Amino acid sequence: MDFLTMVVVGIGLSMDALAVSICGGMTARDRYLQRALVFGVAFGFFQFFMVFLGWSAGTGIILVVKKFAPWIAFGLLMLVGGKMFFEAFKPEEKKYGIDAFDLKILLTLSVATSIDALAVGMSFAFLYEKILIWPALLIGAVTLVISFIGAILGKK
Repeated sequence: MDFLTMVVVGIGLSMDALAVSICGGMTARDRYLQRALVFGVAFGFFQFFMVFLGWSAGTGIILVVKKFAPWIAFGLLMLVGGKMFFEAFKPEEKKYGIDAFDLKILLTLSVATSIDALAVGMSFAFLYEKILIWPALLIGAVTLVISFIGAILGKK
């Protein structure tokens, strides 16, 4: 894949991290540039790591998944759709403010916003894309920049 395609993939993958960064920036009371950098580094690193992890896992299971790919996709979509359906009818819990910069919460947010990068990494393996470190680094760098800017915009 060429450079522009990887940048566009990185932009697409970073949209959920952007939304979380904006919200996190809105909660920053002090040192917001430092906190914006923390968001950018955390989200960028996990995007990079998950793309690489997905590619590594995908190359190992490509033969098994190829046979059952439609059924696996069907099952995953049913699980996600079913969970969303049942959660729509659950009574809302009142939640009070959280500190998005708490390490445990930041790690949870970083993993949650990079699950799609895992799928992208697997799809690279399924398409027989040779992934060196550069595409994963580029996706991570794009996410870092976008998350950093998002946290600053959230503060403004």
